[in-house]
Amino acid sequence: MSAQLSRLQAFLAGAGELEVVAPAPAIRPDYFGRFAKLMGATVVVAHVASAAAAGPAPQPAPAAAAAPATAAAPTARDRASTQASIISVKKIAARYLSDGHSPLKPVITMMNPEEEPDVGPTASALPGDKCVIEGVRTDYGKTKHLATMAGTPEQRAQVLVHESMHCRLGPALLRYVAHNPSAASFAVTFSESSADAMAILTTARKDGVPAALAALDHWYKIRETEAASPDSDGLHDSRETLNRIRELLTTAPERIDSDGVAFALAITEGLAGASKTYAAALPSERKDYIASTEFQAHMAGFHQAVEEMAHGYLEGPYQLGAPEITLNDQTLSSGAPPVPSAWQLLAMKLGGQPFTAADLRRQVEAITGSFINAAGGSTSQMLTATAPAPAAAPATLVGAAGAIARLKSHLNSIYVDPVPVVETQVPDLDNRSAIEPGQPAM
Repeated sequence: MSAQLSRLQAFLAGAGELEVVAPAPAIRPDYFGRFAKLMGATVVVAHVASAAAAGPAPQPAPAAAAAPATAAAPTARDRASTQASIISVKKIAARYLSDGHSPLKPVITMMNPEEEPDVGPTASALPGDKCVIEGVRTDYGKTKHLATMAGTPEQRAQVLVHESMHCRLGPALLRYVAHNPSAASFAVTFSESSADAMAILTTARKDGVPAALAALDHWYKIRETEAASPDSDGLHDSRETLNRIRELLTTAPERIDSDGVAFALAITEGLAGASKTYAAALPSERKDYIASTEFQAHMAGFHQAVEEMAHGYLEGPYQLGAPEITLNDQTLSSGAPPVPSAWQLLAMKLGGQPFTAADLRRQVEAITGSFINAAGGSTSQMLTATAPAPAAAPATLVGAAGAIARLKSHLNSIYVDPVPVVETQVPDLDNRSAIEPGQPAM
């Protein structure tokens, strides 16, 4: 392997800022990880336990003779195509994701257009400090469900902004749902509505209000079609939020006077729209849930989560606009320092913050208070409640394999999970949390 890698590196000399990286054997390719997602943690853990009990693993069979290096090495055309694809995504990130900070380090793993047509982008908040956005392509025309959603460069940028919003919201929402498991549906509905809102508002900031209104109409039709599908989970119905964003863009576009304001509006408008969608989706026997003390207590924890999201945007250690990007074993390392520089902090102080975490929390408290009062409840419990104390980690999360906590994003019903909630039992068998900078996270 080392000899082949050396020849490949020599062949790709002059690749500029791109470098060839040999992925770790455990993740080359990640078919086992995909199997784990499909079959569930119980089966995987059982196999791991059985293997451990059986003693040393049998010796592998002799490897087949290696193919000539010229047959395995990519052509110059393949190399140029890979470089161009990576750089195109880098430019999108630099233009559309340069605002604010993030609590997680962004890692983008791309796919070639012709690979796995059923797989679409998904954002995963991993243990530690990484958010991996998988399934990003420069052309979604060959995917079965995303061709209409991401058919133009502008739409592909909106998809990436949508997924990246999950990197901003994911850590706080994961903690919130860990303490309030029954609030998972509400959290996912809010997350998806806010991500759609952020995609449209970012388009307004970068490309203008007319382009944003055109994008909004496009996304609204897709969400409308999705909601009418018998396979729809209902958690990605952002139409109420999109209607609110349309009203904002047509009547008061001057409110979106900074990237930070766009983020805050994605939170507040996403919450207002998602709350209405969530309440409408409750079955008749649970219509009084919004007015219950249980829901009010959940909202107290949600308010704390929003404050954490605000701190992540204002003070987070990473920048989404400079992600690590991988395609075909070539990796473009992040071009940004892991923490804001002194000059960046000074510029932020001189320019003023677009909002404060406390102010954003108060706005969210007002929205949820109005929502609960309209349902016939009282906000006294919510206002006096405190976030629950951290709970001990479930036994299923403790073990030699470790664990991955993910908040999945679905686009256009491309996944078939019946209840898309936070996954907390998938073993970290491919050791993603230990990937070193510059190595592909597949």
